[in-house]
Amino acid sequence: MENRFDLLAKLLAGEGSRREMLKKLGGVLAGGWLVGVTASCEQDPVGVRVGRQSFDITAPGRCKKGGQNCRENPECCSNFCDPLTAKCVCRPGDFTCPTTGICVQCPPDRVFFVTTCTCGCRPGEFECPTTGRCVACPPGQVLDPTTCQCVCPPGTSLCGSICCPTATRICFENICRAPCPSGFTPCGTDLCCDPVLTECVDGRCLPKCPPTFSRCGSSIVCCPPTTHCSDCGGGVSICCPPFTGCTGGICSPFA
Repeated sequence: MENRFDLLAKLLAGEGSRREMLKKLGGVLAGGWLVGVTASCEQDPVGVRVGRQSFDITAPGRCKKGGQNCRENPECCSNFCDPLTAKCVCRPGDFTCPTTGICVQCPPDRVFFVTTCTCGCRPGEFECPTTGRCVACPPGQVLDPTTCQCVCPPGTSLCGSICCPTATRICFENICRAPCPSGFTPCGTDLCCDPVLTECVDGRCLPKCPPTFSRCGSSIVCCPPTTHCSDCGGGVSICCPPFTGCTGGICSPFA
């Protein structure tokens, strides 16, 4: 292609009116300016704009990718030009996909997964198909997609705060424990009491009190009808006559 400076020299040396010469000169200068702009743009890679459309000096629908020089936010595909580096980067709070370089913005209740470059619920959470919300279920429970409620899996039932297997365990006082042999009653986490001779008291199998006697607190002591249970402190209780109470381990009259 002929050098535009040689062309300019030929025009100035040629014949013609002053008006014709100025018109030719303007055409050469305009053409050179456009070539320069085109060459400079080709050196700056651009990509397809993602998200908000804005007016900038790049071509319509095109934008500068991450790492390219910039002056204003609208020039970047991420709509963010770092004022410190003057380069296109992801906006604060966004994530960069390592395989494509695309900026990914996750909702507040989602986390970014680097391997898939997608946003999803946190590990251990379930996404409700009807509302799109992330639901965190207690350990052992799963999300019912029809109701978006946390429930126990099939074959289990809720016992206290855990899902108890119904085939091998029982729920006793909100405790998921092993069942007792026939004729015995469950007591606490793992004991089985003989209901004829013992009774369950605070997770222990204690001998039954005789008829008309009453148990003194949760101890093994049983008080006769003419006495009452008096607390001596330190987990010790004794049976005292009326109008007396435990003082120093013995029954003393009330002051």
